[in-house]
Amino acid sequence: MQELLGAQPLKSFLGHKPFTAFFRKVNKKTPNEPRFARCDFKPRKGWHDLKGKFCKLKGKGQRSNPNEYLATFDRNKRDYITIPVKNLKFIKQGKYRYLVETNVFTKKDKNILPLFQTLTLTRMP
Repeated sequence: MQELLGAQPLKSFLGHKPFTAFFRKVNKKTPNEPRFARCDFKPRKGWHDLKGKFCKLKGKGQRSNPNEYLATFDRNKRDYITIPVKNLKFIKQGKYRYLVETNVFTKKDKNILPLFQTLTLTRMP
């Protein structure tokens, strides 16, 4: 069992090796739809999408909060996606599987904004 603080330590824990993430997608049409994505954090300047068109980064960077979202490259869709860390359930990297549990800590008087979130990774057999 390993305790991590936010999404950035999880990114450094996984490294550039490909992994599979199981999470719940936040969507108005189909709420809590289970999804899985084959992802990696390999830095890219350009890539080919599914239609064969060459795509290039525009240079805006990550717009979402890097402590709450993982900006990963989905190898099936061949495009960048953001995965909410609070909806992340399982991670599989190589032959190892990890159960992800998220704990969000907030102030007592301000329940709107979370102070920080911790991730607990438990290795599964």
